[in-house]
Amino acid sequence: MAIQPIDTSTNTDITWYSDAERAEAVVLNRPSKALAAVVNQLINLYLDPTESTGLNTGAIQMSGGLAVAKNVNLGGILTEISDISKKENVEDISNALSIILQLRGVRYNKIGGSLTEIGFIAQEVDKIVPEIVQTDEDGIKSLSYARTVALIVEAVKEQQTNHKADFDNLKTMVEELQTEINILKKAKI
Repeated sequence: MAIQPIDTSTNTDITWYSDAERAEAVVLNRPSKALAAVVNQLINLYLDPTESTGLNTGAIQMSGGLAVAKNVNLGGILTEISDISKKENVEDISNALSIILQLRGVRYNKIGGSLTEIGFIAQEVDKIVPEIVQTDEDGIKSLSYARTVALIVEAVKEQQTNHKADFDNLKTMVEELQTEINILKKAKI
């Protein structure tokens, strides 16, 4: 069932597009008021119970994406579908530590802003881990910071394996040195 256009003559906070060029799109001119109106309309939609959205009842499904220019505060849990039934060509991440060591974390201010933030430069990351970089139709790059977690987990595992091997080697060296010290002590007696 298609969403009926909101009467923009009484609600100037919203611009509704429904044409071949823009398909169905909503522009929120004044987000705080406009979003409330759009959400109200979405909640009041009649969803055909024979249709399956693949989501829990009462969920709002968007297939075109969502772009937000300001902060998003979430009172629940944000998840991404990660079920094995939705994946193919699964392989372990190799050399994760080497990849992580190439990334450069930076402090920055957004142009025109005064808030100091931390993160990465998408163009730099794209050369190292292109799987976590997206480029929009205007050429602006964005990162999936959440996807860096898989790299970090594998890097920590690699580092632990390396440290254990180093520790075991040092332990063996100490035992050998202790044996030599004991031999030298006995020889002096």
